[in-house]
Formats: sequence, C-alpha cells, structure tokens
Amino acid sequence: RRVQYEAPKLPSVDRPEPVVAIQRSIRLLETSGAEFFKKSGCVGCHHQPLIARAQAAARAVGVSVNEDAAKEQTIQMRGQWLALQEEFLQTINPGGGANRLAENLLGLKASGCPSDTITDSAVVDIAESQEPDGSWIAGEVQNRPPIAQSDIAATARIVRVLQEYSIPARQKEFDARIARASVWLKQQKPQTGDDFAMRLSGLTWSRAARVDLVAAAKELTALQRSDGGWAGNAHLRSDAYATGVALVALAESG
Repeated sequence: RRVQYEAPKLPSVDRPEPVVAIQRSIRLLETSGAEFFKKSGCVGCHHQPLIARAQAAARAVGVSVNEDAAKEQTIQMRGQWLALQEEFLQTINPGGGANRLAENLLGLKASGCPSDTITDSAVVDIAESQEPDGSWIAGEVQNRPPIAQSDIAATARIVRVLQEYSIPARQKEFDARIARASVWLKQQKPQTGDDFAMRLSGLTWSRAARVDLVAAAKELTALQRSDGGWAGNAHLRSDAYATGVALVALAESG
C-alpha cells in the first residue's frame, strides 16, 4: 500500500537553499515514519532504519531533526526484538534473515544506540548466518530491489555491522569472518549498479588491499553516464538512489 504524506510547511528563513531542501525532506521522512508505524504496528525493515540514518546525516551538516520523533523511532526499533533475544542466540531468525537484522542495526547505530543484550543477540545470529564461502545472502522471500536484492550488498552491510556492534570477546572470530567476506566480495562479478557500489563499500569497510579498492572503484566510475549519474542497471535511466550510493562508495573508498 502507498500512503500519501504531505510535507510540512517550514517558516521562511534565510538559510542556504540545500539546507532548506534537506530540512523539508527530513520533516517528510519523520512524518512518514510515524504514520507507517501507527498504521502497520510494524517497524519497516527498510523504513525506520533508513530514516534514522538520514537524520544522522542531517545532524552532521547542521540540519535540525525532530528529536522526540527520533527517540520514539529508536524505541520502536529496539522494542521489536525484546522478545526475540533467545531465538537470536539459537539462530532462529525472523523473516528477512541476517540482511534485515543488519539494516535495523545500522539504523540503531545511526540513532546512537549503544551495544546491549538486544544488539549482542542480533549480532550473534548474524555472525552464525555466514555462508561457507564467506558471504551472507539477501535472504528475502521476494527480492525487493534495490535494498533487499543483492548478496553483495547484504555481505557488505553485515561487514559494517560486525564492526559497529562487535562483541569484544569474539573480536578475533569477527575479524576472521570479515576477512572471508572480503575475499568473497573481491571475487564477485557485479550485475547491477547497486552491486558495483556496494562491493566497493564492502571492500572499503573490510579494509581490503589498495589494489582491490582501485580496481573496484574503476569499474564503478566506468558506469557513470554522460548526464553525471548512475543507474540501477544498463537498461534504466540515471536515478538519485543509484547515484547517491555510488558517490558515497567512491568518497569513502578514498
């Protein structure tokens, strides 16, 4: 279902145009997050977590966010797992698998949520879900491109989570898992624009060799269109999502 949200009107202030644009977008996202939870009773796998990350990015450039809404959102994300900690420790995973848990954990990290028994149990489940070849699978019953489609993106995302919410007593094990994931990422042949960008991000986060980063970055930059953007695949037009993911991957890779 699609729910229409009206962007709240902001007072006219003398601020740089990009800041005003970001402010309007953040207000709309915050409104949609609250409405989504109210109408569904559910934390969207790729809804509240992405909003939390957008809020963190907004704060970083001096854009104010609704802190009450952000706090409520964090409570929603943590609360959904309160009754699942024992299941996580037994690797009894809810729908969506490790990829879904990783997306939510990145949202919690963006919200400033520290490690606790909830995040620890989720990370244990994620770690134990690694495939023998070093990857993690997207794990969806149905592909939901671009965020929940790619094993490359899932593996990269989980590498980041194992670093952000590492368990000190298992640091050596987690490092070994990340190293195996890095080898797997280096060997992959990306198919989509998201694959190319997320492979570069995964190699960056897993601290791959410089030569591997350069090779992955060259493949990604070669996909840039004449209009300056990137596309989801060779048959689509450039779009904001694919372009944003590519730019972040290139910037973080150095």
